[in-house]
Amino acid sequence: MKKQTHHKIFSEFARILARHSIAVSDSVLTAIEFFFSEDHHVSTEDVEHFARENNLGISKAEINKAFELLEKFGFATKRVFADGVQRYEHFHIGEHHDHLYCLKCGRIIEFYSSGLEEEQGDVAREHNFHAFSHKMQINGLCSQCFGEPSQEIPLSEVQAGGTFCITRIATRSGRFGGHGFSRRLNDLGLVPGAEGQVINNGRGMVIINCGSARIALRRGQSRKIMVALTN
Repeated sequence: MKKQTHHKIFSEFARILARHSIAVSDSVLTAIEFFFSEDHHVSTEDVEHFARENNLGISKAEINKAFELLEKFGFATKRVFADGVQRYEHFHIGEHHDHLYCLKCGRIIEFYSSGLEEEQGDVAREHNFHAFSHKMQINGLCSQCFGEPSQEIPLSEVQAGGTFCITRIATRSGRFGGHGFSRRLNDLGLVPGAEGQVINNGRGMVIINCGSARIALRRGQSRKIMVALTN
């Protein structure tokens, strides 16, 4: 976003807050201005980091409240990608775009396709459906990650939607796991050469599909399963 444009939108937001008698501290306004100045998707953690770096002295609750106001008055849109992190982007009236999300590095690429827009409109009309909005997210690998040689990474680092092939089972020391741990994984079909897909990668558990079965792994277990991403 051009600097002149972001100042204009920030001023518009400040006027709306004043019109509705919503009091916001100068520190919170500074954090909101930071959001408007960024051209990429911003998480509340990004704003928390900015607040700490600039000694703004605002709480996480205040930041969450600020984003609630940005959403409420139509200045921001919430997005949740495959990594489960809640991010916000600027909402521009009359503009629309979709997203490409890299499952390896987390890169987010915005794109617009008039052909896809027309196709979706045609589909809606065929079903006598009156569409007002839509969201499209394509998960895959960006050009940089796709071109890299296959690298071994812990299963715990594979984002939801990512497909993988198990290369080995390791312990913290880097050697193959003990008999008990390896036997448990073997019983689940999690052996070198097995392929699967991550369904959900949350804080405490990693849920995968392997051999047409859902398997729930603790994060510590998933760190010991070394995999290579597959296409």
